[in-house]
Amino acid sequence: MIHEDNTRDREAHAIIGGNQQGKSSLINELITKGYDKRCEKIIVLNSTNPKPFQSYFFCSSPLQLKKKWNGIVRYHNSTGYKETLDDIYQLCADGYLRKGAVVFDDCTKYIGFNPPQKIKDFLVDRAMYDLDLYFTTHALAFFPAWCRRMVNTVTVFKTAETFETSRELKELGYPNYERIFAAWQQTMQTKSTKNFIQPHITIATGV
Repeated sequence: MIHEDNTRDREAHAIIGGNQQGKSSLINELITKGYDKRCEKIIVLNSTNPKPFQSYFFCSSPLQLKKKWNGIVRYHNSTGYKETLDDIYQLCADGYLRKGAVVFDDCTKYIGFNPPQKIKDFLVDRAMYDLDLYFTTHALAFFPAWCRRMVNTVTVFKTAETFETSRELKELGYPNYERIFAAWQQTMQTKSTKNFIQPHITIATGV
């Protein structure tokens, strides 16, 4: 559904699952249906080109993003992932990126264990830039620790990892860890389907 309330709170969402679970397909569904591409800017940070993203216009220079545009684009600075994230931060700081969303596809490439303070401020202050944030990664243990307590929802698919108790997710620093653990257990026990998007469950963190 297209967001019609321009005063709504901006949110951050983690989408976590192994290979071939349909994370990119889910992201494509969320951003194509959830935003008004006539007046909102959606940037997908991605260095590859998975099938669900192949219809997006690709940009490789921040100069392209300083032009007048709306809709969905895929962005990667060929110099590297750090430079890509720095570009997005600067575009926001300079007022070129407002109202929409940024997708960090395979977010561990962009966000390290202890991001620079300006990047922390950017991620926390997303509402100031009128942006939603989406993070994808392959495992609950891979999602950057610093981000675990700032996301509003965690969506779990099957992952290639083993947890015996919910306490392990508590030790990883996940809010609402018991419900996230239960959701992860349920998806791990659910049979795969022929759909592009495999079974998954979204849990509100309470953040």
